[in-house]
Amino acid sequence: MLVPMSKLAFTERGQGPACLFVHAFPFDARMWEPQIAALAPSHRVIAPDLRGFGRSANLPPGLSVDEHADDLVELLDHLGIEKAAVVGLSMGGYIAFALLRRHPSRVRALVLADTKAKPD
Repeated sequence: MLVPMSKLAFTERGQGPACLFVHAFPFDARMWEPQIAALAPSHRVIAPDLRGFGRSANLPPGLSVDEHADDLVELLDHLGIEKAAVVGLSMGGYIAFALLRRHPSRVRALVLADTKAKPD
């Protein structure tokens, strides 16, 4: 089930090449505030609150990393972004890797931090 982007909360700042930040469990997009502030002068930075977290806590949580990855592609579509550099930390790394696996044409660059290729 995909979530309409009018309901999925996200932070967006800046202009330029798109960077998509995917938060760790059990956090939300606020964990990326220092990175958003640093990159926003030269990049379009997007940091969603995944389903079940932060400002999207009222939505049913995603059942799999693949569902979360598909949500991110829907968000990119909603924002008119063809490709983005994707940064994922821990659980966000699982989701970023799933996004690359499922939608490789949407990923311009990938940063996986403190994560692994297979979920726990």
